[in-house]
Amino acid sequence: MRKGGTLAFLGYKDHSFVDYPKATQILDHYCYGPGKELLGQYWEQPGRSILRGRYAAIVPPDEDWKDVTRVEYEPGTKGPKSGTLGERLMYKTLTLGAVEGYARTFSAYHGWQEAHPDKKSRAEGGSGDIVDEMFDVMREAEPDWQELGENWRDKTVEVEWGSIILLARKR
Repeated sequence: MRKGGTLAFLGYKDHSFVDYPKATQILDHYCYGPGKELLGQYWEQPGRSILRGRYAAIVPPDEDWKDVTRVEYEPGTKGPKSGTLGERLMYKTLTLGAVEGYARTFSAYHGWQEAHPDKKSRAEGGSGDIVDEMFDVMREAEPDWQELGENWRDKTVEVEWGSIILLARKR
């Protein structure tokens, strides 16, 4: 990179249900808990840990870079914008059905599927996969999700993602 050029890293990590701390805690357990039955061991490492740490491990060397700036946000669970570390960068209102579909795009989910080929989602006619199980547990923990019965996927929720922008200018 030439002198004066800008280095920019943008990253986002786990989302939170900003109005549902129990569901967020369950999501974190299923995504990062130990054991082959959960998703934790299926994330690519060390990349996922670096991202979860909001790129703290990335330190542009002072001799090559100046004007290093970090814009970070860690979501909270006391409503929208209840997070810490600055400005909310990524957020959206989604249905629980959309969040369920999003969970099945996680790279860890694909690794989990390869390790558990016999466990198919209910939507595929199986008895349930890790995402089905996770949402069952979340619905049990969140009464207003549970009271919707079979229509739980229509419930709208606010989600925010932990995010980081790391900028530096080449000396």
